Amino acid sequence: MRKRSSIAGARRIGVFGGTFDPVHYGHLVCAEQLAGAAGIDRVLFIPCSRQPHKPAFVPSDASARLAMLRAATRGYEKFTVSDIEIVRGGISYTADTVREIRKLAGGGPEIWLMLGMDAFLEMPRWKDPDLILTECFFAVATRPGYRSRRVPRKIASRCRFEEITALDVS
Repeated sequence: MRKRSSIAGARRIGVFGGTFDPVHYGHLVCAEQLAGAAGIDRVLFIPCSRQPHKPAFVPSDASARLAMLRAATRGYEKFTVSDIEIVRGGISYTADTVREIRKLAGGGPEIWLMLGMDAFLEMPRWKDPDLILTECFFAVATRPGYRSRRVPRKIASRCRFEEITALDVS
């Protein structure tokens, strides 16, 4: 996604990051359902370069993960694959990606992070969580064992919690 064209005209941009090693149907269903619930126009699947919370994990080759994602998302009008974190290299931080997307998109569209409740509740430990909380809205897939009432009210007001179809794949 070095070009603005993949997000041009979007009112709400969904950012769905991860290793995607490999991408699977559960990722696609989650993205589709969260996008629908939050009214997201364009979903950017962004495979990371290196995960900050799993530093010992070495993912499969980036070009292979990009190719798998492009093949998996073909035919989904709202889905775009971005190499933004892979091109940047190093450890992938959501805050850095949000800054870069904001530069590309300008001030108009809303940026929605699309993630599971477990990752959402870990956000205070992320790099620059205040920037993320200020710049983004959140489409959060609820999972058994996690409750949205643990989320402070001022943050919950920027969130859309959605129970997604459970699939036994990973």
